[in-house]
Amino acid sequence: MSKTIKIIILSIIAIILTVFMMIVINSKDNYYLNLFDYSSELILEKEFSSEGINNFDIESDTSNITIKKTDLDIISVKVYGDKTNEVLAIIKDNTLYVEKDKDINICLFFCMMNSKIEILVPESEYNNIKIALASGDINIENIKFNNSDLDLVSGNVHFDEMETGKIVTVSGNIIGDSVNDITARTISGDIKIANINKSCNLSTTSGNILISNLNMETNSSLKTISGDVRVLKSNDIYFDISTISGTVYADNNNRFSEKELKVSTTSGNVYISQ
Repeated sequence: MSKTIKIIILSIIAIILTVFMMIVINSKDNYYLNLFDYSSELILEKEFSSEGINNFDIESDTSNITIKKTDLDIISVKVYGDKTNEVLAIIKDNTLYVEKDKDINICLFFCMMNSKIEILVPESEYNNIKIALASGDINIENIKFNNSDLDLVSGNVHFDEMETGKIVTVSGNIIGDSVNDITARTISGDIKIANINKSCNLSTTSGNILISNLNMETNSSLKTISGDVRVLKSNDIYFDISTISGTVYADNNNRFSEKELKVSTTSGNVYISQ
């Protein structure tokens, strides 16, 4: 047996022993090892009166979060995960708080995480939604919030409609239908928004920015390090465009407009049309 093969075998044994020790050490704290699949079951189900509820505050370590409209006049909360997880869902000061305790997941080769939070809310006007999430996707369907603050490390964000939004994700895409004012940032992912009605400040390190319809009222900016910037339709604005490596196309650029869109990319193409 060659020296290289011996080193590989010893390394594998060392990894297995380390994982086993972590299981033993952390078992009393209800942590778990996830080698192949993460078992998921309904661990919380609550219903609340929707009267007076204006705000939502959700915090989780690992969960897919879905918020969507219901025809009922109640707010329904369902949380799926491991039965050892502690979950809090309460109403306080016109705010729905949902908090799922932190998981420690160690996945070797692959794992499937089915932890999720589903919230059904009646159609209404809601003030604020705040979501803090380490890993998972956020999906907001057919519900409009006046102010949205979505902060996640790894996961995608999808929304239908927002008044004002602040979205930050390290690894994931940001996809939206309609928003008035938005600030969004992703390190590794694309930003795709169909309609921006007032202003935007969008940036991505490795990814593309695509806006189908931009109707600016105040100065805005689009920035990407490695990726393309495309605005398919815009109102009468001035485009201040800079790129180091890429081609630029700007249709009917109005240098006398009081509204300015700064566009910069290091390595990518820029296409803007009015």
